[in-house]
Amino acid sequence: MHNAFADLFLLVDADPTQDRLARRWQGVVAATDPKKRPVELLDTVRIAFGAKPRNPQAMEAFRQAFKGADDAFRMTGNELEVRVLAEAALLNVLDSDSSDSDVVALALLTGDCRGLGPKLPHEDQLLAMATQLLSRRAVQVRNQPLAKAYGGSSALEKAVKKAETTGEPSDVVAALIQVDQFDSDVSTAFETMAATWNNRIAALQEQLQILWWVFGETSDDLGLHISKLALPAATLVCAREVSRLRAFTPRALAVSAVLDRVLRLVDPKGRSTVSIQAAVNGPTREWRTAWIQELDGADLGFLSPTVFATNKSLESEGADDWLPSFRSSTAINPTASMAPSALALQACDEIELLSRTTK
Repeated sequence: MHNAFADLFLLVDADPTQDRLARRWQGVVAATDPKKRPVELLDTVRIAFGAKPRNPQAMEAFRQAFKGADDAFRMTGNELEVRVLAEAALLNVLDSDSSDSDVVALALLTGDCRGLGPKLPHEDQLLAMATQLLSRRAVQVRNQPLAKAYGGSSALEKAVKKAETTGEPSDVVAALIQVDQFDSDVSTAFETMAATWNNRIAALQEQLQILWWVFGETSDDLGLHISKLALPAATLVCAREVSRLRAFTPRALAVSAVLDRVLRLVDPKGRSTVSIQAAVNGPTREWRTAWIQELDGADLGFLSPTVFATNKSLESEGADDWLPSFRSSTAINPTASMAPSALALQACDEIELLSRTTK
């Protein structure tokens, strides 16, 4: 049982029995079993946020995981408990330190939309865990430990000496077996070392590509100096371009500072704010169309709000025609403002989440 589960469940039951906690955790394990997971991870995230899952059967399947562990579990009328149990399921996945952990952490951050999205029952705790996990993983994937040099085989040396001394066929065969094993060990050690150095080289290339983009101060897509862009449009343009330079997932920790640095070319004093509405309506329709095509037309609803808004804007004629549909689908206010770098980072995280879940 996760050490935070009992505290989470206090929101549902101020004095739960150990039996109830154990049965609920048994349901959490069933709901997150990677071999037979009854509900897709992103739908579990949606349930935790109190949003409607994309799969119409997801809510019932999620509840059934707990019904199987405790026949007294109610299948209706316990919405808060279900949301808290979904949070517990997500904590269990985050704790697994797997590729699924990255997806869950990204979805929690993008669904929160820098504070504009729907609220989780334990928002601060889950978002902090998601941020910490992605920060740790971003460093981990770019800094694989160097492989130790292969130290040779004492067994091979002994077997060869014995075969030379005795000349017995059985000893010669034993020595040949050790030679074959030595060859295999050396090959494995070389492959491990090569993979490690390839990782280091790829990480260095990623850094260099991003630095060239920063110091070039030019939009690759538009062929303009960044300072020539209007601020609302610049947020999505910069997010799209820096995301293309990512060689690993999760994104590098420095991307936040990189976006802030580049967007200061448009807003030197750093005092401006920008809304999703302004950011989406800023670029031309041609640019928006190309961006959505680059993402294969995918979006994840409120879990990718800037991409979802861009899709909706392309379905509308007027600049504001898409707003009612966006509001009703996401519960996010598209006119609420945030720092330009925060909105750009939101778009980067959405792009990364889509790359992990739709291809």
